[in-house]
Amino acid sequence: MRLYRIESIPPGLWVDEIYTASNASELNADGSWKSPFGMTPLVGPGWVETPNLYLYYFRAVWLVFGLNYLGVKMASVLPGIMAVFLLYFLVKHLWGARAALGASFLMAVSSWQTGLSRWGWDEVMLTALQLPAWFFLWRGIKRQKIGYYILSGFFTGLCLYTYAASKILAVFILLYLLFEASIQRGFWKRHKRGLGFFTCFLILTSLPIGINLLLRPSAFTARLGNVSITHDMKEAKSVLPLVENVIRHAGMFHYYSDPNVRHHLPDVPLLDFISGFFMALGLGIAIWGIRKPKNRFLLLWLLFALMGGIFSLRAEAPQSYRTGASAPAAFALCGIGFAGLLKWLAKTFQSRRVMISSFMVAILGLSGGINFHRYFLQYPRVKTLWTQFWGAEQTFQSRYLEKRSRTGKAILLDDAYGSNYFFVFTAARRIIMNVEPDFYNPYRPTENLPAGDVEIYFPPFRFDVYKAIASPERIRAVNSPNGEAVFYCANLSHRELKTAAAIEPWQNQTRGDGRVLFNARLILPEDYFSTMKLESPTSATLTIDGRAMLCPDDGERVIPLKKGVHGIEIVQESAPRLPEFKLLWRPDYEHLEEIPASFLLP
Repeated sequence: MRLYRIESIPPGLWVDEIYTASNASELNADGSWKSPFGMTPLVGPGWVETPNLYLYYFRAVWLVFGLNYLGVKMASVLPGIMAVFLLYFLVKHLWGARAALGASFLMAVSSWQTGLSRWGWDEVMLTALQLPAWFFLWRGIKRQKIGYYILSGFFTGLCLYTYAASKILAVFILLYLLFEASIQRGFWKRHKRGLGFFTCFLILTSLPIGINLLLRPSAFTARLGNVSITHDMKEAKSVLPLVENVIRHAGMFHYYSDPNVRHHLPDVPLLDFISGFFMALGLGIAIWGIRKPKNRFLLLWLLFALMGGIFSLRAEAPQSYRTGASAPAAFALCGIGFAGLLKWLAKTFQSRRVMISSFMVAILGLSGGINFHRYFLQYPRVKTLWTQFWGAEQTFQSRYLEKRSRTGKAILLDDAYGSNYFFVFTAARRIIMNVEPDFYNPYRPTENLPAGDVEIYFPPFRFDVYKAIASPERIRAVNSPNGEAVFYCANLSHRELKTAAAIEPWQNQTRGDGRVLFNARLILPEDYFSTMKLESPTSATLTIDGRAMLCPDDGERVIPLKKGVHGIEIVQESAPRLPEFKLLWRPDYEHLEEIPASFLLP
């Protein structure tokens, strides 16, 4: 189920996958490889940062599958598959083979886990890596062998190089061990040597990223500050938002649904009714047997793994992505419930064990069928999936261009696509198309043109420009699966292409005081929240919609603007008739560039 129809479900590459792939491909961009123990901002300065070790994992996956759509998806699929097998061994070690079979099967067919393991990148890796960490820890506790403690410390440390919520799990395991040492007589005496090795290897493995976080805490806190429940609590002046989050996350397995369609099918809980029944039964068994350390471990594991969602914004609750690490604990409870019911049925109806086994297998099969129907039949039909899955449109565009390029038709992209405003599209195109044709040159569309008419693609906000050049019958819309035009296509001659490229957006007039006024119209396809910068050899002022916004001495400043057309003026002292200033922006929050003429109109 992890690979079936992966080319179409989900509808494309998720934006975080695209950024991560781009960052991984640039690990050696300057000729030398970055330290595997450093961190790279996902988007730009001030954003959450990805450990470089995880980016090296991306590169390793590409060695097998290539830098393409499947190669990027496999970075999530592989740990998603691994987690199923690793869960089997952990549950078998603690609760037996029957519980392991039920837990691993239900996790394998889960619509929740199937979805996350197709785009969840570092969160899916955390879900998988925690399992050998806990497996080797319990092996060490039971068999008193130092090697198991060392391996557990190593894998626990590796978890910290994945999703940000991994820090919660590191705290969990340390608190659990301290808790057991405080309530179990002789626990510390029996295990102090092994736990010492566990702690040492945990520290050694996590030391590089720990130093990074100490020196630059914003690498961790930047995203945390944006999504914290404290915003809701301050606004409400109450702890009720936190209480509501606890209730919603406790009930997300059986009642509440994740409001984000990207995470899961809307209006249904994470578990089907069969898995939900087994989890409830397993939860009762674990609570009843809470005197056993393994049951205390499981319940605390589930609680701590849910905290990533509980402490997030109330509007996002329940958050099934940030709580993805709770999945193995939840399905372990399902396995315990499955084994408990099977044991009771076998004991009650001793003469019909074959029938009982067949019935339980059929029940598991029914659960698999329900989840298959959820993810592969219902989920793709959700109308909001396309619009909320940022990257779906860019994936569709890239695939369309890749298909057109195989026809031998000369293809160009409008100059607007050379801007980092469309960085996600550019990065997706590099992944999908891999090697672009020689004539495929979006940055200088009037140079090195092939003979004959050219097929040029342009964004919807440039429609009026091309409508003034080409007759309507020569322009056609390329619509996405949901019926919206993702870009337009026109067949133009060389002369017409040069006409489009020659439009000078800046109009100027000399004022009575000797200063020169330059004006134009700025077109924004979407709301803009990033920075701008004005560079000028002389004194100058930028005015947008009649409001003075920026001077050269201001440096970079955040200038939020709404989607649409904005009138801009630049008054420059002692200026020639031609502009000598540069108006720059950072449209992708990372790369500073001059605003291209394609975003400006006279």
